[in-house]
Amino acid sequence: MLDFDTRKDSCDVVITGEGSIDEQTLAGKLPAAVACRSGTRPIIAVAGRSLLPKEQWSEMWISRVYTPANYTDQDSSKDPALSQSCCGGSGGILGRVLARGDLVLGV
Repeated sequence: MLDFDTRKDSCDVVITGEGSIDEQTLAGKLPAAVACRSGTRPIIAVAGRSLLPKEQWSEMWISRVYTPANYTDQDSSKDPALSQSCCGGSGGILGRVLARGDLVLGV
């Protein structure tokens, strides 16, 4: 429907999202499926939360995972303003990472 396979060929980086990166993601939820189909491009996941340790990201071919928890010690799920602020912060950091080209290819 989105013609993903054709569109990804013109991308340097693929960004995918999910509410929760967890054991189910390893079993084929959207971020893992997108990563699998993206070839050697760096894959970045943006998620509401991540329950998987960094060591397991490579099992899904994901280079980085950004969550609100990266930017606060508070529970952002109960505070929409904090969630918005954290998402803005992660977007800024992600933009700087992309601008520097600071990504691992083909994890």
